[in-house]
Amino acid sequence: KELISLEEELKMFASEGGSEE
Repeated sequence: KELISLEEELKMFASEGGSEE
């Protein structure tokens, strides 16, 4: 996995809400 992929995943997660943890 690339660093960009991680950031993109994080952004997608935050876009969904990111209030699970």
